[in-house]
Amino acid sequence: MHRKPTQYPHNSYSYDEEMDSLISQARSRSRSRSRTRSPFDVRGGNANSTSQGRMKVGFYFALWYALNVIYNSKYKAINTAH
Repeated sequence: MHRKPTQYPHNSYSYDEEMDSLISQARSRSRSRSRTRSPFDVRGGNANSTSQGRMKVGFYFALWYALNVIYNSKYKAINTAH
């Protein structure tokens, strides 16, 4: 038993015209955003919280670096003792 494909009513404009319209809208939005934002602008949330976030990341990076230096120096001392 085969079913016939559903026939859809013809729109006043074609699929290509709709896609062209959507693409041009997306490009215009992209152009307007790129002119108004810099890479360092806040994208969401509170603008005051970014300095706290950067300080937190910097702190964890410094902590990792210090612990990594200590670990590597001890590990080198253990391996060279043999």
